[in-house]
Amino acid sequence: MRVFVPASKGHKKGSCGRRFCMYSVYDNKTDFPIVIDATAEDCAAALKRSLNSFYCLVSRVFKGKNKRYAVLRRYLDEEE
Repeated sequence: MRVFVPASKGHKKGSCGRRFCMYSVYDNKTDFPIVIDATAEDCAAALKRSLNSFYCLVSRVFKGKNKRYAVLRRYLDEEE
C-alpha cells in the first residue's frame, strides 16, 4: 500500500531525485477528461479549487467517498 505524500508541498518538482505526481482527472457523469497528466497545481487551477481542496478531493476519491470524479495518479522520477 502506498502512502499518499504530495511531493509538491515544500519541494520543487524533481529536485534531489525525489518523486512527484502527475494526475488525470475525469468527470464520471460524462466520462470526459477534465485534466490529463498535469501537476497538482495545474489540476487545482483547472477545477477552480485551492491546492489543499484538490488534495482533499483526491483523498476522498481514493477512499470512495467522492463519486463525481475519477482521479488517476502516476508517480514520476526526475529522469521522466
